[in-house]
Amino acid sequence: MCKGDKTLPELPNGIPDSDTFRRIFERINPEELADALYDWLGAERKKRGVIAIDGKTICGSGNTDHKAYHVVSAFAWI
Repeated sequence: MCKGDKTLPELPNGIPDSDTFRRIFERINPEELADALYDWLGAERKKRGVIAIDGKTICGSGNTDHKAYHVVSAFAWI
């Protein structure tokens, strides 16, 4: 999907389950993700001025197989 495209992607095999998303996120290189986010934040900050970022750890989500899950939210004022 392109930026601004309001159509939904075709999912011929159905909606991916949580295990699929987990496997994808486990393969993301944290350093490369951080670099991409810093680049995006820098560009957005120039346009918008203020971006508030909030992060939380999901209580009870960690176990012997994996570390706890985290959620990050970013809010930009126009």
